[in-house]
Amino acid sequence: MDTYKRIADVLRKDNKRLRDALSALKAAIPDATAQQKPLMLSLIETALAPTPVPPELISVDELNISTRLSNCLYNADLHTVGDIIAKSECDMRRYRNFGNRSLIELRAVLASMGLSLAKPERAK
Repeated sequence: MDTYKRIADVLRKDNKRLRDALSALKAAIPDATAQQKPLMLSLIETALAPTPVPPELISVDELNISTRLSNCLYNADLHTVGDIIAKSECDMRRYRNFGNRSLIELRAVLASMGLSLAKPERAK
């Protein structure tokens, strides 16, 4: 069977997951010509490569933080890094039990990700 027909057959099956389709594509590589093989391998590697998650979408649960800081953020209804970086230091200090230690720890965690809290808005 022709390589392209195999690929088309795999892609037509709606219930197949992407990895299954790529595995079948990889199986078709031995039949491919010398010019087709690098392109096919490149497509497979690109499709299987993990997509990086933007830091703003990372859950607070995934951060390596103390239980106290985690509880403060949960009680403040801040569930993602994006929620946190939208707040200023003044905003964070307004939350119950959020003091200097929590702020120092939070700054360090955000700095390790290359992020920081929002700058306070100045009154006009």
